[in-house]
Amino acid sequence: LVHAAAAEGHGIAVNDVLSSVMKRAGTSAGAGGFLVGRTRRGALEVDALDLTGAGALTVRTAPHLDNIVVANVETSLARNGPSIISRIPPGALSASGRHPIALRPGLHPGAVEIDTPVLATTPAANPATTPIDTPVNTVTIAALQTDSAVLSRFSDAAREVLATTVLGVGEPTLQLVPFALADAATALRQRCDPTVAQPARLDAMVAFAGTPVSQIAAVRDRVNGWAVAPTADRVMAYPQIGATLFQHLARFDRTRFVPGIDTIPTDSITVLETNQRFIAGFLAGVNHEMNRELLWRSYPTDRRGTPFRRFWGRLDGKLDIPEMHLWGNGLLAAQTTDGKAKIVLLVRGELLRRYPNTVVVAIKAVDDRTPSTVPPETLHPIFAGQFDPDVTFYGFDLEDHDLTDGTGYFFALMEPITEPRFGFDETVDTTRGATPGTWNDAAWPDLTGIAAGGQLNAGALASLAASAHLPAVNQAHGVAAALFQQPFELLVHAKHLVEVV
Repeated sequence: LVHAAAAEGHGIAVNDVLSSVMKRAGTSAGAGGFLVGRTRRGALEVDALDLTGAGALTVRTAPHLDNIVVANVETSLARNGPSIISRIPPGALSASGRHPIALRPGLHPGAVEIDTPVLATTPAANPATTPIDTPVNTVTIAALQTDSAVLSRFSDAAREVLATTVLGVGEPTLQLVPFALADAATALRQRCDPTVAQPARLDAMVAFAGTPVSQIAAVRDRVNGWAVAPTADRVMAYPQIGATLFQHLARFDRTRFVPGIDTIPTDSITVLETNQRFIAGFLAGVNHEMNRELLWRSYPTDRRGTPFRRFWGRLDGKLDIPEMHLWGNGLLAAQTTDGKAKIVLLVRGELLRRYPNTVVVAIKAVDDRTPSTVPPETLHPIFAGQFDPDVTFYGFDLEDHDLTDGTGYFFALMEPITEPRFGFDETVDTTRGATPGTWNDAAWPDLTGIAAGGQLNAGALASLAASAHLPAVNQAHGVAAALFQQPFELLVHAKHLVEVV
């Protein structure tokens, strides 16, 4: 270590001295101390010091040179512990060629501090100049403490000093800073607007004679893609699968498709309402999983396509949802094509299984008290389907209030005229007379001699025509006209199917 006051007294910066000592210490292993001084030219020098067995403090020199003793160290026992006393031998400093600044060698239990020695001489009149052996300052250092009690008290005192001298700092308090969320959202939306961001980006990349593209109308109008269309959200190509997914859902679990379907009696009809939110969520999940499967099978996709867009078996040619990357920020139900729930007529029974071509329509009811020559409004289903065990349904572009407002609607099940039936009624109409007035009123019991399941012959027809005074059926077209059955039609008003609250 270096005595700072001594170093500054000789016009040398302490940092320079410390740097020199540290540099020397790196190449002087085992040194007992360092002698810091200046040469006769004023240069800073640092020498390593060694302590010999005889108690001499010497400058470390080359092996072929003699040691230069700069101090003798004597150890004696004093009342307060060992003392280290150093004295400068006459001529030692001049022999070293150094003017020492300060010395503080680290010797066994403590350290000795030696200030700059002064070489005194006799007056000039005395030709014999003799260096005076000037004693240096003596520092007494206490012995190394090993007593645990002393060490414990010192540790407690150190902690007490640390605790009492640290400046008090209050506990940090949480302070809420208001954030202009609306302004931030507006700024973010403006910065992300493709119609603004894309031209600005191109302006930063392309310029003509130092003028950005957006400022040159003639160039701007002819450069393809310099501005972005409103539908800027582009998606990689994806397969378009036309499957109607309600069939898969009904096959997997029909109670998920129509909750309570098993409680509807056989040979009955009712009306239901579609769940647009469920349809949009179901198709979103199906498309998400399909895109993951496409990626797994190495299909080039960004997983943003909409392969499935059909839930119902549409009869109007529409899709149930638009492409998902074009969905808006509204409610989930609003993302469907229909937007609002639609009315569904559900028929359970064998009727439509036996006659799958039955025509089902919704007819606007009219008030018979106000006759009109205008035919009533007729609505055809916009989607339809069947699922096990015996359920058929038809969806109409109607909402719940349409069934109860005004005169309401009839649901009609009509036998198609393109599928004629021939035969007689199974039972006799009780409202007619004893004999049929027309061939259309004839029933199988009116024929004589024809057993159930038997074969109809021309004689039985001629006998019935004579007894009931009906037109004769001598030719084939007459037989066909007599046996032709009028198409059947069933109309049920919606008020019988809904409960008005």
